[in-house]
This record gives sequence, structure tokens and C-alpha cells, in this order.
Amino acid sequence: MKYAVKRTSLTDISGWKNSPCKKAVVLMSGGVDSSAAALLLLRQGYSLAGLTMEITENGANAATESAASVCKELSIPHFSVNISGDFKENVINPFCSSYLCGLTPNPCA
Repeated sequence: MKYAVKRTSLTDISGWKNSPCKKAVVLMSGGVDSSAAALLLLRQGYSLAGLTMEITENGANAATESAASVCKELSIPHFSVNISGDFKENVINPFCSSYLCGLTPNPCA
């Protein structure tokens, strides 16, 4: 079953910050770790929003849909932001440049 993915910009999430209770944004991959983190925060009384960052130009993929599904199950809003341009400019391109210079880059360090 496919779930609707709400495309947004980070400024769209800012209205949510006016909630009077404890708030947190959980970066949602749709996997076990982010899902468990969201559940634990809910149990601690946080008002949550799930956020998935899409790093490919193709946009939503199976991970995004899985994250949306988990958020729906937990009854929290899910937002998806495509950061592919920034990711390519700040991670992929420097990685490729370093590799071509004979270095062994670590793009996530």
C-alpha cells in the first residue's frame, strides 16, 4: 500500500514549532532505528514530526514510503524534503574530486 508523501520545505515545518508541548523532529528512514526512536519519544510525551531527506533527484523512493507508513502508524505527521542538489554539491562532488586525486575520501566524516 502506498502512502501519500507530503513534500515540503523546512519553513513549512516551522508552524508546528508553536505547539505548547515538548517537540522533536525525528529523521525517518523507515528502518528500525528511526522507528524505535520515534516510538520512544512518543512514550516520553513528545509531540513529533517525521522528516525524510531525499538525496536523489528521483525524489520519493521505497524508503520514503516506508517512513511515511511508519509515521502514519504512529499518528505523527511526515514531511519529505528533497536535498539532492545540496547533497550532490557538498558530498558527492567533493568525494569524486578527492577520489580522482588518489585519496580515499570518507564522505560522511
